[in-house]
Amino acid sequence: MAWKLAIFALMKVFINGEERQLTTNSITLKTLLKTYYPHLLEAKGIAIAVNQEVVPKSRWENYRLKEKDKIEIVSAFQGG
Repeated sequence: MAWKLAIFALMKVFINGEERQLTTNSITLKTLLKTYYPHLLEAKGIAIAVNQEVVPKSRWENYRLKEKDKIEIVSAFQGG
């Protein structure tokens, strides 16, 4: 019987100031949202900055995160 060994590489990032361990070392912003914040994928007024640079929504699908990236996810809302 052959055994299959799954190896998960952990990658440390910071999301809104909190340290998170992601179970992969190759993840895009869009995959991050799908996995951890699915409710934000279709939300309006969402902005994401990585290492203090805003990443346009058009680049989320291909923007690869790296070890120790600092990700800020913000949501605009109206009040009155």
